[in-house]
Amino acid sequence: MVPKCPTYLTKNRLEIYIFQYRTPLRFIQKRSDLIKLFRKSLGTREPRKALNRASRWIVLMDELAHRYE
Repeated sequence: MVPKCPTYLTKNRLEIYIFQYRTPLRFIQKRSDLIKLFRKSLGTREPRKALNRASRWIVLMDELAHRYE
């Protein structure tokens, strides 16, 4: 059974999974030149592979957010 798809995973029109990460508001308010929504294609149509690849990205993005807090 495939786990439910978390909110940071979406599909494009070709059914390929995309990781998306919204920049925390505290960073956007301080700097107007920041990207508000980071998107990265995971290059797979398989939910398990997408979840595995996205988990690496979510850890990386959280580390960056904590580092620049």
